[in-house]
Amino acid sequence: MLKSKYFKKALLAASFVILVISLLAIFIYFKIEKTAGVKELIIILTVVAIIVCLTLITTISIYEYYLDSSEKELEEMDIGEIVVAGGCFWGVEEYFKRVKGIVETEVGYSQGTKINPTYEEVCSQNTNHAEVVYLKYNRAEISLKKIMELLFRIIDPTSLNKQANDVGTNYRTGIYYLDENDREEIESFIAKANQHYQQKKVVVECEKLYNYFKAEDYHQEYLSVKPNGYCHVDFSKLKDNEKKVEYL
Repeated sequence: MLKSKYFKKALLAASFVILVISLLAIFIYFKIEKTAGVKELIIILTVVAIIVCLTLITTISIYEYYLDSSEKELEEMDIGEIVVAGGCFWGVEEYFKRVKGIVETEVGYSQGTKINPTYEEVCSQNTNHAEVVYLKYNRAEISLKKIMELLFRIIDPTSLNKQANDVGTNYRTGIYYLDENDREEIESFIAKANQHYQQKKVVVECEKLYNYFKAEDYHQEYLSVKPNGYCHVDFSKLKDNEKKVEYL
């Protein structure tokens, strides 16, 4: 999304254009001969140009106002950050994007060895990156524990390097923290999950996030652009009271 400063520059530029057009029109008006209709045409064109510029300024101002309001609202939230892996990142991102309290999602690659890997390199399993979803969430609406519970609903936490039809180290599961204070809570959650599964061991990784790189643009919100694209996630596991209003 464009930042507010760019709109301020556009606003300044539009104002400058109005000034230049007005001065140029005045200069031409007094310099040309009084040919029938010419001066009237100049006046009409000048007025039209000024109206267009004023419309542009108004539009920019209104858009900037709402953009600033949105950014201010985000700044006032108690924002938490966590990165999760649950197989192919297309479905995992779409799933969490629908969750109440999740304010931003982004798909990427992390926990690997190569700097800025491509999707093809990650899928080759030579970089050891996992396909992950970077989440920003409003702590006033959703907790880290709830996010982990939601993740465990759509994955098999005992399946190593495999989720549904996706097989490979890039499809492993994990919860990767940015804040060291989150580590204990994640480890405790996984330990309790181990007690539940008993016969099998939970293989969900708990590590500090490292070597995170944003995935290519065409992967971002992939299922919003291509709703019939491949997805291994069962969205019906998300309850109505957990969804954002627009997904009810």
